[in-house]
Amino acid sequence: MRLAFSSLLCSTLALLMASTAVIAAPQTYLTVYGEPAKYAEGFSHFDYANPNAPKGGSLRRSALEVGRFDHVLPYIDKGIGVSQVDGWVYAPLALRSLDEPYTVYGLVAQKMERADDGLSLRFYLNPKARFADGKPITAQDVRYSFDVLMTQGSLRFRTLFADVKHVEVEGERQVRFDFSSNENRTLPLDIATLPVFPEHWWKTRDFANGGGYEAPLGSGPYKVSKIDSGSTITFTRDPDWWGKDLPVSRGLYNFDHLSLEYFGDTEVARQVLRGGAYDFNREFSATGYSIGYNGPALDDGRLQRAHLAKEMPQPAQGYVFNVQKPIFKDRRVRQALAMLWDFEWANRQMMRNLYIRQQSYFSNSPLAASQLPTPEELATLEP
Repeated sequence: MRLAFSSLLCSTLALLMASTAVIAAPQTYLTVYGEPAKYAEGFSHFDYANPNAPKGGSLRRSALEVGRFDHVLPYIDKGIGVSQVDGWVYAPLALRSLDEPYTVYGLVAQKMERADDGLSLRFYLNPKARFADGKPITAQDVRYSFDVLMTQGSLRFRTLFADVKHVEVEGERQVRFDFSSNENRTLPLDIATLPVFPEHWWKTRDFANGGGYEAPLGSGPYKVSKIDSGSTITFTRDPDWWGKDLPVSRGLYNFDHLSLEYFGDTEVARQVLRGGAYDFNREFSATGYSIGYNGPALDDGRLQRAHLAKEMPQPAQGYVFNVQKPIFKDRRVRQALAMLWDFEWANRQMMRNLYIRQQSYFSNSPLAASQLPTPEELATLEP
């Protein structure tokens, strides 16, 4: 009996030790491979933010979408929503930094804990996190947000979070996501960017149809203060926002008022900017950027043209062949089709020489190869 008891005790202790060994220590950040982040725990602010930037003023800019918005939420597929609601009105569990390929730092989540086997991720919510009505953000709100996006939100969420097996509320401010496999290395970071919605507010409203034109109750640095029939939406900074002094927020969200103008045509947006009716337009056309704003305002400096965020990592662009089709199985066919695209001519004739040929899936980032493989890398690659 004594031997059996000892064996049972040892087995129990071994089991407890094994179960605790698979959980890493809680961190304020997550990286794809578990490598150290650029910003260590306790950092003051992102390098691209000025912590001493003055607060105040207003900014009027064109919307990223073309056409009039017919609802506010950007989380559904139908119609046109307002992209900036994500981040300005709804704070995510963690915020992605803009000067790293993919790293997230806690916002609504104070700490994050990824299992060593990659099969679960636990969030510890910031006790200061609040919705704009003063109610605390809870783990149940996190689970509700996940469930409503998976059942009523855009298809991209069901695709992005397809490997989430279960969401467990472990306490008022503690929630765990379990995964069906650990093959998707970015899934924990994708989950960490989940916006958190107030269940007590949305359960009586129509999330599936974007909530209409009603200003949503949020948790972010701005509140929706005015909505004008799908053509203009205005955000007002919340001076008492609970997250204003966090490292991920310090130096950001400085304007008191932000207005988005919606246009049904990109050329109309350019002409209205030239006339001074708003302040900023993000241009997606090389030709539009090069000649679309020519005029007295550009000549005398009232209107300025510039490339922003030149060091931002660039997503890969290209063609993807379905090699299950017999016609594409021959590598020479795929090569011949690729050679039909004369990048240099197209860049010169149509894109004003503003495009740069990509040489990597990770262009403009530290992950892009800049030289031939070293002997050590070849030893790994050759097998």
